[in-house]
Amino acid sequence: MRNVSRKHEGHRLAQLNEIVYQVGNYDAMALAMTLGLDDYFRREYTKFLNNTREKFLRILDVGCGTGRNVPYILSKYKDVNIVLVDISFSSLKIALEKYRGSTNIDYVCCSAELMCLREGSIDNVLSSYMLRHVDIAKFVRELKFITHRFSRIVIVDFWRSHVAISMMLLILHLAIIVPFLSLVFSPRSFCAYVNLWKFLPNLPDPIGICKVFSRLGNVKMLSFYNMIYVWVIQRG
Repeated sequence: MRNVSRKHEGHRLAQLNEIVYQVGNYDAMALAMTLGLDDYFRREYTKFLNNTREKFLRILDVGCGTGRNVPYILSKYKDVNIVLVDISFSSLKIALEKYRGSTNIDYVCCSAELMCLREGSIDNVLSSYMLRHVDIAKFVRELKFITHRFSRIVIVDFWRSHVAISMMLLILHLAIIVPFLSLVFSPRSFCAYVNLWKFLPNLPDPIGICKVFSRLGNVKMLSFYNMIYVWVIQRG
């Protein structure tokens, strides 16, 4: 019964996301709902990507959305192939328009649980704000298949804080402030943002997620304001 409920919840969340991409302004809301800190967060967590190999790098951005991580990846790496993966065709279409003419970016529309990539073909993985859309165990198995023993995986998300007051503040932020901001910056997708908070209380604790990620290698967990978590995984 719980699995059926989770599947229904995931389907509902995917529908809301499509509304955000199709009729909303995702980029404006990404800045607004993080109170202007989105660029800072992305600049900081892309620094954790691995640059120790002296060769052309292939970096996968899974759950890429509209490709907001691309400028920060390109500012750090020159000889790089970026593979943008998202299950939403609408978000990839926006990314394609933004980076039209870039010859080092590939676009793949598929699930994060079953990606159309060769075994061991990815040097770095970056995933931001998409864990609530997937079966995490299946996602981890897929990451293990497409990466190699020197790969680094950086995963970022809003998650259930183990600090009660931080969790309460995050719920209040998502339930009150975010819907108000959507009326200003993305009114046509208000119905998506007003429901966003409902998915948060059912998410696992980030420490529990850390144990699942340890199947991939050595895990280091960081946090911004006890609300945004970063797991840096070094394959071993």
